[in-house]
Amino acid sequence: MPRFPVLFVSLAVPLVAAATVPVFILGARHERALETALERSAQNAISATSEQKAKRLDALGRERVRMALALAADPAARAILAGERDTDSPAATRLDEAMRALGASGVAVLDADGELVLAREAPRTEAGRLDEAPSRELGPEDARERDRARRDALRRLRRGDASAITHPDMKSEGAGSKGMRPALEAIAPVRDGDTTIGHVAATLDVASIDAILGESTGLGATGESICAVVLGNEVVVTTPTRADPDAAYTLRWSFGGRKLQRLEEVLFGNSSRGEDKDLEGRAILGAWTRIESLGWVIAVTQHREEIVAPLEPVRRQTTMVGAIAAASALAASAIIAWLLARASARREATARAAASTSAI
Repeated sequence: MPRFPVLFVSLAVPLVAAATVPVFILGARHERALETALERSAQNAISATSEQKAKRLDALGRERVRMALALAADPAARAILAGERDTDSPAATRLDEAMRALGASGVAVLDADGELVLAREAPRTEAGRLDEAPSRELGPEDARERDRARRDALRRLRRGDASAITHPDMKSEGAGSKGMRPALEAIAPVRDGDTTIGHVAATLDVASIDAILGESTGLGATGESICAVVLGNEVVVTTPTRADPDAAYTLRWSFGGRKLQRLEEVLFGNSSRGEDKDLEGRAILGAWTRIESLGWVIAVTQHREEIVAPLEPVRRQTTMVGAIAAASALAASAIIAWLLARASARREATARAAASTSAI
């Protein structure tokens, strides 16, 4: 009969396999079931968050559009365009009152070609008055970018849109400085009968957008909410990210560059949900939703590794049970092999003794 090492190996292999394979099969099935449940739950939460934020941002854009339309329909706008351009004129006073009633933070009256006629801004210090000066001094590049965005919006109005929200393109190497973001405006035409005599632009504060995006409840430590738009042949991120507060109008890439592929697809398609890769190539689960009034897409994502992190104790438990089963099988194999080898040695010794006696 084979000796102990050979017996041990021949017994250990099938016994360890019999003890551990069922453990790991059941553990893998249990892990997959839990992983599916965790991903489904996280995906539903992410999708709900994306839709809710998209609705709030869309409502914000539509509210500014309604505000611009209301101010454009006010007689004060027509009077200013007709010549009452003095900051203390009755028309300017009426515009101030309309701004106050609507809760507008800033309004600009433009002529038919988009040139500035009068700018008004809600007061930040003195209650009851509206100051003409803007909240921050625009540099030459900033002003040119604002005017370019306004002209682009006017072209959309001339094509038949009832109103338009500006799409600035503040390139990092051009206008402003890193971290600076262009103002958004809802622009509506001022009409005299069927003739457009000018336009009203109502400011849409980026702080209101950030307040909506900044809510990260339920998104864990790696949750991200960002917005993007197509400008020319580029995808441009229009809001800060958790990791980069200066990402707005700085983070951009050529359309079709395979970065954030799902986001690119939704910019020209329908809303989507599922798996993707982030800019660092890490797996994420996300939901991508269009914001119709802004022409943007919002992406709400979370790293997959954080979502499935609760599975780690299950993996450790499966590994521990498998290790215990393997150790038990090895111990049983060693004991059985030792007993068999010992019995074999006794039989051989007895046989040799009997052979010696016969020879005598």
